[in-house]
Amino acid sequence: MNSSYCFRFLLACALALGLIGSAAPTPAAAQVKSTFIVGNSGDLPDTLPGDGTCNTAGGACTLRAAIMEANALVAGAPHTITFAPAPSYLIQPNSDLPALTRDYTIIDAGSQIVRIHKPVGGTASRGLQIDALHCEIRGLTVDAFKDNIIVNGNLNSLDGNYITNAQISGIVLNGGGNILTGNSVGIDLTGSAAGNKYGVVVNYRDNRIGTNGDGVNDGDERNLISANSAVGIVVSEIGGSTLSAGNWIGLNPAGNAALGNVNGGILIADAGKGSASKVLIGTDDSDDLFNANEANVISGNGTTLGTDYGISIEGGSDHTISGNIIGLNPAGT
Repeated sequence: MNSSYCFRFLLACALALGLIGSAAPTPAAAQVKSTFIVGNSGDLPDTLPGDGTCNTAGGACTLRAAIMEANALVAGAPHTITFAPAPSYLIQPNSDLPALTRDYTIIDAGSQIVRIHKPVGGTASRGLQIDALHCEIRGLTVDAFKDNIIVNGNLNSLDGNYITNAQISGIVLNGGGNILTGNSVGIDLTGSAAGNKYGVVVNYRDNRIGTNGDGVNDGDERNLISANSAVGIVVSEIGGSTLSAGNWIGLNPAGNAALGNVNGGILIADAGKGSASKVLIGTDDSDDLFNANEANVISGNGTTLGTDYGISIEGGSDHTISGNIIGLNPAGT
C-alpha cells in the first residue's frame, strides 16, 4: 500500500471520528440596534455607518448620523430615531440631510421640541426626504428650506408636524399611498402664521390628506393648512384619486378666525399638461355615521384680488366635492 493512499485513509477515519476539527464556524451576526437616540443638535456624520451605533467623531449622536446608520442597516424591524430629553433641539444642517432609504424608518420627536431649520448660508435645499416605503415622521418642526419635506416613496406617513416658512413647498408628495394627519402647514408651534409658498403639493395619485372618516380619532387626523402665501393644497395633473377630508384650510388653530392662504384654499391644477381625475374633497357620500367628520372647513382664503377662491378646479373629471363648509366657521355659522 503506497504512502499517499495510507495518508488519505487515515485522514478520512480521523474526520469521521471527529479527531480533526473542521474549519471554525462563522460567528453569528451581531445583534443590530434598531433604535437611535439623538442627543446632540450638531450636524456631524456617523463615523462607521452600519455598525449599529450612532456615533460621530465627537462621540455624539446627531440626526445626520442617526439617518446614516438607519440607512446602512439591513431591512427588518423598524429602525426608530428618537431624541433624548432636552429643553429643545435646533438642528441646522449645512447640506442636505441623507434621504431615508431604509423601509420602516421612524423619526419621532416624542415629547421633545425638535426644529430642523435651514441656517443662513447653508446649502441644504430640503429638510427631509423619504425615498423608502412605510416610513413615519412625527412631531417635528421643519422650517425655511426650499422644500421642507419631499416624499418620493409610497405608503409613508407624516403626523403631527409643523411645516413652516418654505420658500416653495411645505410638503411635496411625489409617491402614492402616503398619509398626512395632524400636521400644521403654515402655522408654527405657537399658533402664529409662518406660511410656506405652497402648503401641500400633490404630484402623484392615491394620497390622503386628513381623516379616513372611520370614527376613530378623526379630529386628531385633521391637518391645519393656513397662512401660505400662494395656495394651501395643489393637486397636479398626475395627482388623481387624492383625498382631502376633515381639514381646516385657512383658519387659525382655534378655528375662530381666518389665517387664509393668500391665493386660495385648494387648487386642482391644469398647467397645460391636463388635470388630475377623481379627486375627492370632503365626504364620500357613504351616509355613514362619520360623514360629518370628513368635511373640510375652507374659509378665509383668497386675500389677493381676482384670485380669491376656496376651491378652484382648472380641469380633470370625475371629481367629488361634497359636505364641506366653505366661507364659514367649523360650526357652519
